[in-house]
Amino acid sequence: MKKLFIIMALMASLSARAADLRLSSGNLYWLKDMKLLTAEFDCSKATWNNNRDWEEYVARARRVDDWERRSMEYFYEWFNDEIATVTARTANDKVRYKAVVQITNVDNGGRITANILLVDIPSGEIMATFLFRSSDGDFDDHITMRDPMKQLGECLGKAFKKYLQTGKVKREKKKKGNGSSADDIYSRQ
Repeated sequence: MKKLFIIMALMASLSARAADLRLSSGNLYWLKDMKLLTAEFDCSKATWNNNRDWEEYVARARRVDDWERRSMEYFYEWFNDEIATVTARTANDKVRYKAVVQITNVDNGGRITANILLVDIPSGEIMATFLFRSSDGDFDDHITMRDPMKQLGECLGKAFKKYLQTGKVKREKKKKGNGSSADDIYSRQ
């Protein structure tokens, strides 16, 4: 029985994929001055399984009307748990930077692929862009993006914290030839 439990635990850990967050452009020098961050969704270019309509995905299960706001609450909570020097919250006059979660695709399991654009609100300038792939999702959750937003909040909070402590963040690495490769950073199993 003990062997069976160990084998099952090992198989479960091997099948789990970690969330992936990588800095793809820009830099984070401006983080030293940031105290507040807000976030918003941009689903204008989102697809379901790379070729189906985003609205079809949202409509396939019963959703609460304010799923975007409630999903972002999970992002704020998990981000704030990771880093004490920056607070993520809903927008107000004091917030200078925002993270635009630009969802590009959602798969059948509710896992997302997204660009995270870090924007200076007064100028509209994109300061940095991260690529994010969640490993957790729930296609029929009434709060549509709950699990991916938990992971994104945690991963982005860890990335900011590491940068503020060390001045470094892992970037996307280019391969010779076609395509690109990147190191996994800030994973959550």
